[in-house]
Amino acid sequence: MITNGTVAVLPMTFLSNKDLPGEYVMRVTVLKEYFFSKHRIAQGSCNFKLTRDIVGRIMVSQDGHVLPDNQTIVKTNRTTNFTFELHDPSGYFKSFAWSLSWKLDYGISQYAPYFTVNFTDSEVHCVRLIVVALVNRPSSTSPQIKIGVFARSVTPKGNIVGKIVVSQGGHVLPDNQTIISANQTTNFTFDLHDPGRFFNSSFKAMSWKLDHGLAHYDPYFTLNFSDTDVHSVHLTVVELVDIPNSTTPLIKLGSFIRIITPT
Repeated sequence: MITNGTVAVLPMTFLSNKDLPGEYVMRVTVLKEYFFSKHRIAQGSCNFKLTRDIVGRIMVSQDGHVLPDNQTIVKTNRTTNFTFELHDPSGYFKSFAWSLSWKLDYGISQYAPYFTVNFTDSEVHCVRLIVVALVNRPSSTSPQIKIGVFARSVTPKGNIVGKIVVSQGGHVLPDNQTIISANQTTNFTFDLHDPGRFFNSSFKAMSWKLDHGLAHYDPYFTLNFSDTDVHSVHLTVVELVDIPNSTTPLIKLGSFIRIITPT
């Protein structure tokens, strides 16, 4: 009954020996009483899941920042922490002992309260967790065993990988060649290394600079050298990558340099 307010609370206790696990629907109808009659003024419903297993989630953090549950992208060459958050609003696990078994892909299990990884590749990985809890019951001398199985997929991504490509007269120079012809149009372009097509849906900005000169914001850079000095072409690439289920793009950076000597 709702009296002098807008909230009604219905406490319910589900028993494992009576209530079967599964998906349930709670339907609520609000009736307003007028003397000896009742009229429906509101109704609603919600779905909830009843399980005998442990409920919780794997939390991922880098640099002290916790990633959203739907984010799978993590940074390479950074300490990545995996921890377990128990969902226990009723305090059922107030008196218990538990063991956590972590496993990366199909590797060896590690028994620890948390899991730490430093990814150096850009492959898709899966962190699996098995939680076993021994819960003390007031009416029994033997603890009750509860189990939970969880998984979290992550894809490490580092900085932008690629190279500056130099060409003259339609001929592409080898990566280790620094000698070019003077008084001839020299084209500089960027070759992105992205076999996994991570940057397939991204916005790219490129900043070219010759030695310590002014920056040029173009997808390519064209020069004509009339001297025979050693020069360096600098390139900064910024990529804004669209992340599924996120309104904020992921920012990726890359810095590159190519040394050339006109002759």
